[in-house]
Amino acid sequence: MPPLSLGHDTPWRRRLGPSPREEARQTLADQSDADLVARMALGDEASLSELHKRYNGELRAFATATAGAAEARAVVQEVFVELWNRRREVTADPSLRAYLFRATRTRALDNVRGRHRWTARFKSLDMVRSHAAETNPPDSSPLATAVARVEATLPARQREAFGLYYRHGLTYVEVGTVMGVSWGVVRNYVYLATQTVRKKMPQDLLADYFADAS
Repeated sequence: MPPLSLGHDTPWRRRLGPSPREEARQTLADQSDADLVARMALGDEASLSELHKRYNGELRAFATATAGAAEARAVVQEVFVELWNRRREVTADPSLRAYLFRATRTRALDNVRGRHRWTARFKSLDMVRSHAAETNPPDSSPLATAVARVEATLPARQREAFGLYYRHGLTYVEVGTVMGVSWGVVRNYVYLATQTVRKKMPQDLLADYFADAS
């Protein structure tokens, strides 16, 4: 009689359900930012890794626009190292998302100005680097290409507000937190940028873009 196998593809394995590690990973993925921040404050490195996995892609895309692709990875690593070092101070109120975007913006600008080159200090932090290879492939569709071309003509502050609001889905208040201005100023930036985009975008792509962004 052949030995009983409990491999991944057997009914026995399916009856047993997920392993404790898989179950813990699923549990973390289902938790809110606030819950993960609370766990992280108690020293839970897995919660930091989950937050990194959750935000790495869009933060790197945001940092790339300011510091370039070569620096973006380092910028985001530094942001999460700082998040870990300040884990007992950081809260998710009102928005961890806005906090991370603001920290990324600050780091990216610092790198551009040549103030901070700290990447080498954190190469041993496997808990942060574990998801660093995960990237979102750039969108090369005609719509994305047209939007990028028009965005490049916007004044810097309008371009930043427009990208954070439409591309990254932040609210006016969150964008204001990132940029260090009031939500009313952000609304004005977005309005002016939107008017420019509406004038310069090809008409056959215009409706698709604002439908996707809404």
